[in-house]
Amino acid sequence: MSFSRIAFSFSLGGFSFRFCARTFIFASVLLFFLLLLSLGFWQVSRLSWKQDLQELRESRSELPAIDYTSGGIAFVSGDAFTRVRVSGRYDFLNEQFLLRRHVDGRPGWHVITPFILSGGGAVLVNRGWVDFDHRARDSRPESVEEGDVFIEGLLRFPKLRGGWLLPEDSAAERSWYREDLAAMARAIVATDFVDGDVETGWLIVADTNTWGDFPQGRQWSSSLRNAHASYALTWFLLSLCLLGVFFSANTELHRAGAKGKLKKAKDKR
Repeated sequence: MSFSRIAFSFSLGGFSFRFCARTFIFASVLLFFLLLLSLGFWQVSRLSWKQDLQELRESRSELPAIDYTSGGIAFVSGDAFTRVRVSGRYDFLNEQFLLRRHVDGRPGWHVITPFILSGGGAVLVNRGWVDFDHRARDSRPESVEEGDVFIEGLLRFPKLRGGWLLPEDSAAERSWYREDLAAMARAIVATDFVDGDVETGWLIVADTNTWGDFPQGRQWSSSLRNAHASYALTWFLLSLCLLGVFFSANTELHRAGAKGKLKKAKDKR
């Protein structure tokens, strides 16, 4: 090994190999290899995290529901996916729409509807997903449940994510691209049932719907996408390909006892 080059030789199965590469190129390839490898292991950790999260959702969804009709319970983020039960009335005039994909990749909206609790106050309920053709209430009249109803669902504590590629939210059109519950609550037009006391720390993701085809409920189960295994495999394969190409381009191959070389690396001297 010299200061400017890294070189070594070895024999295997009647062939001799001689590797020679510039030091800075070797170091650069090694750095990229370690980077790709670390990305692969990061995706493996993300895979484990996503699987644990799905198991938490499924296990908590089977527990008895906590009655929140009268409020008075201070839920925290650690209570995510707790099953709750409330009674009251929907405020369909103030439906909000959050742009999301369905489990099969189709674009559409999640319908966020204020729910006026019988015991006072209001919460936001994600009733489920509709495609673009069923955003208007008159296209799904069976989804309007008048009077007092009981609903069950799981608590969700959304994280407000930005992004300069996202369109601007439109409170006037009730169209949202960020899960901003506080902004949605401010956009509610006062009615006989809403007095401005709306919970904005969390919302309820409704369970299976009883109101027809749309909105499609139980989105807490179908909306969790997990492709981290394929991502990890991609990064690992890229790291191996990088090493394979690098060593192939910088290694000479000789047959033992032969005069000629079977392969010569492109060694810029």
